[in-house]
Amino acid sequence: MWHAFEPEEHEWYQWNLNGAAAYLRRDGDEWRTAYRPVLFHEIEDGTGGPEPAPPPEGLPVYVTAGAGRSVALRPYFGDKPSLLKFSGHPHLLPDAEMRIGLALPPMLQLELADSLPLIRFMPFLFPETWYGEDTMSGSLYLSLPQEPREAAALVRGELLLKNGTKAALDIDRLVLDTEILGIYEQEGRLACETVLLEGLPGEDFRISLLPQTPEGALRLTPGKKPGGTLIRRGVDLIKTIAGK
Repeated sequence: MWHAFEPEEHEWYQWNLNGAAAYLRRDGDEWRTAYRPVLFHEIEDGTGGPEPAPPPEGLPVYVTAGAGRSVALRPYFGDKPSLLKFSGHPHLLPDAEMRIGLALPPMLQLELADSLPLIRFMPFLFPETWYGEDTMSGSLYLSLPQEPREAAALVRGELLLKNGTKAALDIDRLVLDTEILGIYEQEGRLACETVLLEGLPGEDFRISLLPQTPEGALRLTPGKKPGGTLIRRGVDLIKTIAGK
């Protein structure tokens, strides 16, 4: 599903993406593509493809000229950070830790060799939220649901919270830059590394990735190095202090 294949000419193909869909047709060096997104609460069971399919009806069709015979559907993360809200307000005592499951929405791209894009789209439309110190300063984030959805085309991962301070930490929300994460295929599902957030004295978390890849997983797309990244609790500040 996530690997290159060579489509027959003049034939439409479809990928089933938990209720969303992507479409492709090749006519020589002319590529036609289309996609159908779904709202996050409309996500359903079932993934597969590419398979021959009828032409997409009622959807915009995009035409791109590009040399090549093989194409792949590949997952990436978009550049918009995600806002995580915790209804239980986790309370971490000194040296305590907590694991939280994640289900992150990918940005998908139909691409030729050398990652030449034909079309790039979000299959799942998550709500967005404005978050900042006031209505004039802030940013727009993806607002992730508190309960992760079970869907193979969502990127599964874990968030490991550690309290490295001498005082208890109360956490109600965090901003997560998903661009630092690589995406893997694991038993037909998408997965990413475990994110480690370690509470520091003051108002910061230090973010890093646990070195191991998901067990039995094949990497599809790499992430950006996090460097020495700090995430400020309670305000929408992402600050890189080392590395690019």
